[in-house]
Amino acid sequence: MKINYLNNNFNFSFIRHGQTSWNKEERLNSTTDISITEDGRNQILASIEYLKKLNFSRIISSPMIRTLETAEIIKSYLNIPLYTDKRLVEVNFGEFEGKTAEELLADKSFRNIYLEWIDDTNPKFPPQCETYENSANRIIHALLDLSSLNGRTLIVTHGAIIRILISVLFLKVPASYFRRLVIDNGSISSVGFLPNISDLYIECINHLE
Repeated sequence: MKINYLNNNFNFSFIRHGQTSWNKEERLNSTTDISITEDGRNQILASIEYLKKLNFSRIISSPMIRTLETAEIIKSYLNIPLYTDKRLVEVNFGEFEGKTAEELLADKSFRNIYLEWIDDTNPKFPPQCETYENSANRIIHALLDLSSLNGRTLIVTHGAIIRILISVLFLKVPASYFRRLVIDNGSISSVGFLPNISDLYIECINHLE
């Protein structure tokens, strides 16, 4: 995707929501709306002092329960406005939702289509699954819209979304390569735009306190 109207306000940090019970069990979770755990809450609380240093002007969150709970914790300490944007929701995992990799590989009805889906060189998508390109397009367009705002924005979103964005826009590799990156629950990744070279940069990936 060619981006030719970046500006000095393309300055974002992303935090992955706190851990959920499904994250702990390593279950694929996209559209299922569940809360963060006490451990997930503690993950976010551990990041507060670091987030305070970044001087955010606003928080924009995916509207899912797990991201909103994360955003509300942060808002209570940073005292800045919180908004939602549905373009920040997780990649839709379709029929793989709620299952672990071990379960999918053990199930003959899922094994082959799951292996095709996770093939990062040439993935194939069952009808219910969102393509990685579609996910990349919606998150990039959301960021371009938000870059019209002054100040730094904190984005509260999901693991695959952050990895796809970094892969496509910053590492300039196919979106399907996102699986090669690690973004832990509660981790912070920061990116921006350098006007002197008219290009994007990565400040940090998967920062944990």
